[in-house]
Amino acid sequence: MAQRVALIAVAAVALSACGSRTNRFSGNGYAFDYPGNWRPRTSLTFEAATGAGALSKEAVGLDDLNLAVVLTTRLDRSVTTQRLPQLAVQAATDLRQVASRGGGSVTQGPDAVTIAGLPGFRFQLSGIQEGSTRVDGRLILAFQGRTEYLILCQHTPQFADQVESACDQILRTFRQTAR
Repeated sequence: MAQRVALIAVAAVALSACGSRTNRFSGNGYAFDYPGNWRPRTSLTFEAATGAGALSKEAVGLDDLNLAVVLTTRLDRSVTTQRLPQLAVQAATDLRQVASRGGGSVTQGPDAVTIAGLPGFRFQLSGIQEGSTRVDGRLILAFQGRTEYLILCQHTPQFADQVESACDQILRTFRQTAR
């Protein structure tokens, strides 16, 4: 019994040390919580996103490979319930091409999701080349009117559990705010 109590105490200390603190990002019309041991990633470049007309670009993470990126873009026209199936097909086609160019693949999706009350899609990615490292990840697209929210959570194998847990936290706490 004493050994079991000791294990529970060690587990409680480990859990309290690694995760109850959170940080909050708030800006650009949205907010979300992320783990206390993550930091804003300011050294990343978003050349492709800027070229695609991104309105905002934020990244938080452990490092420049194990992180979450949130982008917003303005679409040509509003997304309606009727347009969602067409957007799912187009997003899947585009994402498969992008993943293939990065040496990886889309392993799942599009799966319908709702984030902060917004309709969207989720994709799983595998083996995408980032410099000399391959990463896996989850990509979520959510829509409100003409605004598209893109949330990418990517990780190396050794940080998969931590990044996936942080991604769940970000998605669970993601909210639109006043600009």
